[in-house]
Amino acid sequence: MSNMNITNNNRPTSVVYDVEDIMRLLNIGHSRAYALVKQSGFPSIKIGRQFKVPCAAFERWLEASANNQSDFLSDKLTSEYDAIINAKAV
Repeated sequence: MSNMNITNNNRPTSVVYDVEDIMRLLNIGHSRAYALVKQSGFPSIKIGRQFKVPCAAFERWLEASANNQSDFLSDKLTSEYDAIINAKAV
C-alpha cells in the first residue's frame, strides 16, 4: 500500500497510484489489478519491481474506457436493430 493520505471520498492524494490503489478504486482483486497494469494501453510505469500509475493518466484512461464501452454497446445495439428491421423487411 502506498504511503499517502486518503481524502474524505477515499481518493488518494498522491500524484501516482500503486496497484493497491487501483484495486481499491476499481474494486477489483490483486490478480486482476496486476493483469490490468501489465496490459498494453494501460498507463502504468514499472519502476524496479513496482508498478506506478500517474493519477491524471489513470483518470483519462478510465474516461476513455467508459466512452469506448458505451460506443461499442451503442454500435452493437444499432447493428442488432438493423438486423431485426432487415429481417422483417424480407
